[in-house]
Amino acid sequence: RQLIDKGMYGCSQPEIAPYFLYRIPLPILYEIPQIIEDIYLKSQELINLSASLYKQTQDIILSELGLNRWQPEHQLSFVRNHSDARLGERIDAEYFQPKYEKIINAIKNYKGGWDTLENLCSLTGHPSNPPYADIDDIDKIFIITQKHLGAFTLSDEFWKDEGALFTGKEFAKKNKQYILQEDDVLLYSVGAYIGKANIYKKSIYKENIRATIGSFLTLLRTKKERLNPYYLMSFLNTEPGL
Repeated sequence: RQLIDKGMYGCSQPEIAPYFLYRIPLPILYEIPQIIEDIYLKSQELINLSASLYKQTQDIILSELGLNRWQPEHQLSFVRNHSDARLGERIDAEYFQPKYEKIINAIKNYKGGWDTLENLCSLTGHPSNPPYADIDDIDKIFIITQKHLGAFTLSDEFWKDEGALFTGKEFAKKNKQYILQEDDVLLYSVGAYIGKANIYKKSIYKENIRATIGSFLTLLRTKKERLNPYYLMSFLNTEPGL
């Protein structure tokens, strides 16, 4: 990485020319290249298997709700009552599109019952933008933003991001509920990928990372005796969930 950086030039759009690549020295390691290839190919195999299994979980959810063949249909015209607008506290046509009613009806008619996130979560919200702390602060708390979200878990070693932002103990003292816990669900709630959900797996990180979220994410902390967080994350990422 450093050898490539050395050959870069330009400011607004840095680049590296073949001339500099030609001159990069490379150690000729004995047997290790084949080991690396084998590990890499195995990792790709596991990634593909993971994606396949994850899709199966979503197919099971949609099939159970009878929504596995559902396709959103945008209608150009439909009728709603003034009372609907007052109840929903919205006046935009998009909010009242009939496609949403089909999803809601499928959920409310489900044989196993239903409930709202208000009742199924002990916490739903996000803090105001945390004040930034010195990167060398021993009590620093990493601020997770939307760029750290992956397919269903956060990007690996997200706290090592070069542009990492941190907050400190004063924020933690006033916002204890927003220090992330195992199996918290993080929802992208502002921006281009609104609705994208990830699950926070603190146990997989080797370092003792303390983290919170920025204001572009919403934290959903389920009451685990009533709602499995993995199910919530999977449902929110389905087409009907989005």
